[in-house]
Amino acid sequence: MKHWIASLGCFVGLLCWVAIAPPTNASAKKPFAVLELFTSEGCSSCPPADDIARQLAKRARTHNLNIFTLVYHVDYWNGLGWRDRFSQRKFTVRQNRYARSLRTRSIYTPQLIVNGVRHGVGSRPRTVQRILQAGLRDKPSWNVALCLRSQSKKAITLGYRLQGRPSPWLRLQVSLVEWGLQSRVTRGENAGRTLKNANVVREFKSLSARKALRGVTTLSMKRVQRRSKSAAIAFVQDLRTMRVLGAQRLLLKKPRKCTGN
Repeated sequence: MKHWIASLGCFVGLLCWVAIAPPTNASAKKPFAVLELFTSEGCSSCPPADDIARQLAKRARTHNLNIFTLVYHVDYWNGLGWRDRFSQRKFTVRQNRYARSLRTRSIYTPQLIVNGVRHGVGSRPRTVQRILQAGLRDKPSWNVALCLRSQSKKAITLGYRLQGRPSPWLRLQVSLVEWGLQSRVTRGENAGRTLKNANVVREFKSLSARKALRGVTTLSMKRVQRRSKSAAIAFVQDLRTMRVLGAQRLLLKKPRKCTGN
C-alpha cells in the first residue's frame, strides 16, 4: 500500500494542469474532481481508503489542485463494537441518496464517489485512480467563489458567489472539513489500531442554488479541534442526477477575506 501511495502521489503530481489560484473566472473552466468517501472507524477495510484520501487531500492542498476531498463517517457501524466519534446520521442519509441515484443494491464502506456520478471501492488503488482520472475530465458548468466574511471561536460566516445556468434542482453543498485527526480504537474490527483521519466532514449544509446568486452562510466550529487544519469546501450539485457541477475550497489558516458588500 505504501508503494502504491507513493505511485499515486507521482500520478497526482502530474496533474499540475488542474492547479488553480482561487477563485477566478479563468480557473472556473479547468477540470475538477470532488471526492466523497463514505467510511467508518469501525470498518476494518476502511483504513486503506482513509490513507489514500489523506494523501490525495494533502497533495491537493499543497499544490492547489482542483481535487476536493470530503470524508463522511457514517453511523451504521456504531453498534458493532466501536462508536465512531466523527459519525453523523446525515452522512448515512446522504449515502442512501447516492445509492438511489447510482442504482446500487446497498450501501457499504469504504465507498468513493467522484463528482456525484462515478463510484467504486475506495480502498482499491486502481479503482481510485480510474474514477479520479475520469472525474478530472469534467469541466465545471458553475463557478463557485468563497471568502471569509467573519469568524469567532464558535462559528465562521462565509460569503459565496455562484455563476452558472439556473435550475430549480440545484443545491449548494457547503462543508467544513478537518485533517490531522487521530483516534486510538479499543474495540471492534480495528481494536488496537491508531487511525489517522483527514478531511473529515465536521459540518455540512445544503443551500438552495436555484439561480445564479450570492449570499452568506454560517458554519458551527464546535466540532473543530484546530482551525489551522480546516477548510471550507463548497460545490454545486444537481439533485436530479446528483452530478457535481463546480466546486471551490477555502483554507481557514489564511482565508481569502470578503471585500465590498
